[in-house]
Amino acid sequence: MKKIILTLLAIFPVVVYAQVNCNPFASQALISSTPLQDIANSGQGTLTVNIGNSGTDPISLVTGSEMIVVISLSNGLPSTLATNPIASLGGSFFPAFNWSYSAGTNSFTGIQSTVIPGAFSGGVGTISVQYTVTTNSSMSNPQNGFNVHITPPPFLAGINTTGDDFISAFTWTTNAAPLPTTLTSFDASTQKCNVQLTWTATEMSNFKNFVVEKSLENNAAFTEIASMNPTTNIEEFSFLDTKVEKGTTYFYRLKMVDLDGAFSYSKTVYEKVACGDEIIYNVMPNPTSTTFKLNTITDLRQVIVYDAFGKKVTTKLYSDLVQNPNVSVAGLASGMYMINVIKRSGETQALKLMVN
Repeated sequence: MKKIILTLLAIFPVVVYAQVNCNPFASQALISSTPLQDIANSGQGTLTVNIGNSGTDPISLVTGSEMIVVISLSNGLPSTLATNPIASLGGSFFPAFNWSYSAGTNSFTGIQSTVIPGAFSGGVGTISVQYTVTTNSSMSNPQNGFNVHITPPPFLAGINTTGDDFISAFTWTTNAAPLPTTLTSFDASTQKCNVQLTWTATEMSNFKNFVVEKSLENNAAFTEIASMNPTTNIEEFSFLDTKVEKGTTYFYRLKMVDLDGAFSYSKTVYEKVACGDEIIYNVMPNPTSTTFKLNTITDLRQVIVYDAFGKKVTTKLYSDLVQNPNVSVAGLASGMYMINVIKRSGETQALKLMVN
């Protein structure tokens, strides 16, 4: 009987995928410049999107079950369409996929061609498209831009977070009329559990005001939350948004209004409010040769230990609050290790451990 079972297994191999911590995602879709020049002015721009893996484990390359990225262009074509559409693509993650272009759907399809590293090993990069305007669109109905959709590998079913598998960005075209002001920088950061917006601008002699707008979803409806009327000698500005919640991502843009009513929008920036708890995890003792402890009894979910080459060597799960949880490193070779501490809220912290 044993011989028959072994023979059947040899004829019908069983593929088992181990539980992994992977999450393919797309984020921060941007168009440069915004707005684009119209057809009469040979409007061209660059569409850029972040692509990556926010999980700690790499996304394996499995033939027939690859990660797929589709980039669909709207009201524009690849700048190198006449010669080679693929030449319009670029970015640090461009080589991680095999690309094709469909003229019928005006879209690029990228099929994973290599292992996608985990978040702690450079698992985030960019893909860009050089874009040429073919149809104008108005400020009130911006239609020039792109959609990006990720199809995760089938073996990540139930693990992948689907809410970050799609993103888009759109702008309008202009006849090169002068903007109300020149925005030289615009950034968002977390400051004591609030979101701090900062920006600099020049050429404001005919300028009226900045309107700060906010949204919970990029390219969705924005709401005005503040208005600022600068004097002509001010170039640096800031606004503190205190109506935010920890762990939530907010999107912001500036509406720049001229004295005659003309206006334009800035790029969209975003910030996840990650103020966290005041308690910072510490490893005790460090170095060690047997076990280490974490100084926490908070909502700890998992502790993962990686060696210097990024290989997972120890994993420990927690279902309840634990006073100073112990993790064994007995038997590990001497050297430096990386510890990834994961809370139930999804927040993570990276620590270093020396094993002697």
